[in-house]
Amino acid sequence: MSTANIFDASKITRAIEGPATLRMMPFRQMRNLVNREFGGAWYGNFADIGARAESDKRPVNLLYQFVRTYLPNLVGPAIKVKVSAKTMGMRAQATTRELMLNHMLKEMNFTRTWRAVVQDALTGGLGVCRTGLRAGGSSYKVNGEVFDMGQPYAVRVDLDDFVRDPQSRDPLEDCWRAFRYRVSRRELLELGIYDQDLVNSIPMIGYAGAMTRGESDEIMGNRQDIDPIDEKVELWDVLYYHGDTVLEGTLAGNMSKWLMEPHEYEGREGAPLELLSLVDMPNNAMPVSPCGSILDLHLAMAAAGAKMTNQLLKTKASYIYSTAKGEETAMEMRDSFDQEFFQGDPSSVAAVKSGGLLPEMLPAFDWLEGQANKMTAIHLLNGSEDTSKTATVGSYMQGNASVLLNDWRGLCNEACSKVVRTLAWYFDTDPQLNRTFSYKLPNGAEADVVYDAEAKEGDFGDFHWDLAPFVDTAMDPSLKMRRFGEFMTAAGSFLPMVQQFGGDMVAAVEVMAEQYQVPEIADIFPTQNLQMMSQMVTQRYGNPGQATPGGKQMTPAGPKPAAGNRPIDQTRSDMAATVPY
Repeated sequence: MSTANIFDASKITRAIEGPATLRMMPFRQMRNLVNREFGGAWYGNFADIGARAESDKRPVNLLYQFVRTYLPNLVGPAIKVKVSAKTMGMRAQATTRELMLNHMLKEMNFTRTWRAVVQDALTGGLGVCRTGLRAGGSSYKVNGEVFDMGQPYAVRVDLDDFVRDPQSRDPLEDCWRAFRYRVSRRELLELGIYDQDLVNSIPMIGYAGAMTRGESDEIMGNRQDIDPIDEKVELWDVLYYHGDTVLEGTLAGNMSKWLMEPHEYEGREGAPLELLSLVDMPNNAMPVSPCGSILDLHLAMAAAGAKMTNQLLKTKASYIYSTAKGEETAMEMRDSFDQEFFQGDPSSVAAVKSGGLLPEMLPAFDWLEGQANKMTAIHLLNGSEDTSKTATVGSYMQGNASVLLNDWRGLCNEACSKVVRTLAWYFDTDPQLNRTFSYKLPNGAEADVVYDAEAKEGDFGDFHWDLAPFVDTAMDPSLKMRRFGEFMTAAGSFLPMVQQFGGDMVAAVEVMAEQYQVPEIADIFPTQNLQMMSQMVTQRYGNPGQATPGGKQMTPAGPKPAAGNRPIDQTRSDMAATVPY
């Protein structure tokens, strides 16, 4: 595609609706099937229990076990950033940036967003995350997420809403990419920066002519409810890669018209889309779905489990008699309660068992379960019993589980680091930076620290922006106490050796706390960076609760008012998908 074609809205619309969508269709359909099996027969398809046949009972769900085992190990319940300075003089600034960035990630619920992206990579093979900077009005909602003016954002892009260059054989060969999202027509009109006639002519979702449906829409059944009060429309953001230049524009749905003309993207290099794939396919741009690779095994286990359940449910015991005395005894046996005495002749009645589980089924199902463990190692990761019979096989599977998990965890952390660095870049280069966060001083008091452009020193490139070595975990209390005991035992011999050789005691404690997953140790042994930060806060804002010479209590500084009503850096072009400038 030539550079001029990106400015032709009709051509790019035909490319999205035609070859690009056709190329993505098999991957969307496969992801749809995986999600159906992952959700189970009850998700989005409720039926009375009595209406389902006994043969429909499927108690085994390998895909659910696979995703629920790997997802917590790849993401964790909290994502934190560690910022370190490249020079000694910027240590306090690095600590301030780290505290502020972690506060921002928690505020925007970034862990939830990234968790959904990783789940997309597990089920559909590809996870897509969009980053940018919200500008324009006071707030805006995109795909259900609300963003304030000047707030960096990261949102998940669904596979049904993503298309790419159909001729590319590798992600780096993509000449263009596009993604779809939903916004409110009313809010688009209120912005006042778009052609109102064009905005009013965009088809509302649910009506004929609107490109709104995706493969996953079928899972939830009928979605024909339309809210006439707040109409939703769909837009397409198009990214065109031409050498080192990236052009971006917004299409008005499938109307073959630009709502926002293509312009040069001026954000951080590598943004605004980050693609996560866990298993790549050579000479193909689309990766392999981990869930898709075990789909046949899942279906085989589900069918075997359903058959075994059906056999168990059909198991029954019958009583056979041939004499009148036997009939009387059989009736008493049927109507008797536990540990009840009655008179009868047990030799006149014979108990006959019919149905039941075939003896060949258990070894066959064990074989399927063993194959599942070899391919996914879920039994070793979730702590359930290993189905291997020998120590050699068990050792091999344990090693395979560690290698597989570490490989995927490294890919997830690398992609997550890129997204976090982009968010940090927006945060650090904001010319009207003005944020407030709470900081805890060593004496236990808390101060509200205002971090603005005046207090900021150094540039984005003066710091290293990395994910924290470990994240918060919901560890069992007894296990946590054992970990702490192991830490104290090892520290008793390790720390004196560090002190003897003139090492850094605080750094040694930090390293041990990371290894034993006891982050609370950092509160007991504050690092040099935190001490410098505390001194800076005390010097600038005073010590909360300490009386001044005039007898007044010193209170934390509040947020500084913004300079007038100036908008946030309106010259940037990489903003929320609906607001170009």
